[in-house]
Amino acid sequence: MQTEVEYRKLRGNHYNSLNPFCFKIVCGECGDHYGKKVWHSTDPKYRKNVWHCNSKYLRETGCSTPFITDEDIKILFIRAVRKLSVDDGTVLETCMLAKETLADASAEEERGKELADKLEMLNLMITNLIKENAAEPMDQAEYNRKYNLLSGQYEEAQFEYNSLCEKILEKRSKADKIDAFIEQIKSMQNMPLVYSDKMFINMVDEVVVTADESLIFKFKNGAEIEELLD
Repeated sequence: MQTEVEYRKLRGNHYNSLNPFCFKIVCGECGDHYGKKVWHSTDPKYRKNVWHCNSKYLRETGCSTPFITDEDIKILFIRAVRKLSVDDGTVLETCMLAKETLADASAEEERGKELADKLEMLNLMITNLIKENAAEPMDQAEYNRKYNLLSGQYEEAQFEYNSLCEKILEKRSKADKIDAFIEQIKSMQNMPLVYSDKMFINMVDEVVVTADESLIFKFKNGAEIEELLD
């Protein structure tokens, strides 16, 4: 779970832990997220919570994707999970394969170790060069040439190292997601399907709402299942 939190921070994404649907529901037309709104907020009799595209009223021609409710999402989610769970063995096998192919960071980690050693060596060379010049001034043109060469190599290695760290963190986050998905599937075997926020969080990457009034559930094992609104 810690890896997932770190990855969200790295990507600059934030979410409301009190509602599992925040930043999970996406408009199929414009790609913006759905936000929760309150209809008739001053009248308890007609008060209703709904979700709609955050950009629905920001343009002259708003998105035609529909309003949906928490209940819509929960009902269609359970329907999608039932289809996903028809063959638990196949689903689990697919998850393990996805983890091996999508979440394996061994190559990046090995390269990261090489770059860490290179950065340490270059840092030492730069430090020694500065000390040598301070102790006995060198020809400054030659000093600057050597310093700029080493600094350029260091910056290049540092950029690659930072990029690798992000890739590793992303893959570890994927591995954590798939592990949570696998545990959720295992816990559902021989049990009645009842909606829970934990189940939704562990299984769903995002839900795309389309203009033809359907919800496409994109699961963390790569499966996509479309369900029509009633």
